[in-house]
Amino acid sequence: MVADQYINIRPAGKSGEKAVIMAPYAGMLPAEKLRLVRKLLEERTKQSFLGRLFLNVHKIDDTTVMGTPEGTIVTIVDTYYIFRKGGVSSAEALAAIENYRSTLIRGKMPNGADLSDYVKYRVRLEHSRAVK
Repeated sequence: MVADQYINIRPAGKSGEKAVIMAPYAGMLPAEKLRLVRKLLEERTKQSFLGRLFLNVHKIDDTTVMGTPEGTIVTIVDTYYIFRKGGVSSAEALAAIENYRSTLIRGKMPNGADLSDYVKYRVRLEHSRAVK
């Protein structure tokens, strides 16, 4: 099943071309994404004694769940693969994601970053208190 939303596939280029190519959103459905994030969050909380005692991942509201480091990881990876399916290069996909995420929290993307490096950079930047 595909969500009924549209996204830009190709970001604007440096030579002045515009980001106008549109395609149906083909990423994870919101319910699938939430299930995955909750499962990852549950795995992380199993490692903490206090987390096991006081945190019921299934009772946390969706917005809070998506605001966790696990939510950031899943969102970035999902978005990256949407761009890649649309024919965008890895570098262009990461640049487009960074362009958007930098409107919320500014950072400096590492040069030559691959998806793994980029995810680590954004999680450290966006969740510096939650990640050790």
